[in-house]
Amino acid sequence: MSAALSILKTIASDGVILITFEFLFLGLFVYALRIRWVIKRRTGAIAIITRGEESWQKLYIAFGIASLVILQLVNLSEFGRGYKVIISIIDLVCLVYLTFYNAWFRDKIIAIISKSKDMKEGH
Repeated sequence: MSAALSILKTIASDGVILITFEFLFLGLFVYALRIRWVIKRRTGAIAIITRGEESWQKLYIAFGIASLVILQLVNLSEFGRGYKVIISIIDLVCLVYLTFYNAWFRDKIIAIISKSKDMKEGH
């Protein structure tokens, strides 16, 4: 029992959670860059889409919530002591790119928000 508790404490530690989050977030960033590059390279076509005001409002809200969560995660962690500013800057730059400059990621955000708005609740 104590061995399982020890493993659980290790998995739930600041260091493991922060490193896992950063790895996944930077992996998402690299994946989004790659998706854009592959689509551009394979098709050679670039779609020009003008988003409506409602879509931009959704993106602003998503950016605000995501940046708040990311900054809280980094700032509350004791693991990144001495590097919190640079980690926060890198995370916010990646988030700005993903939210406002990467069409694939923007489409995913809009799809998630639209699906959650259209969900039917049964009680």
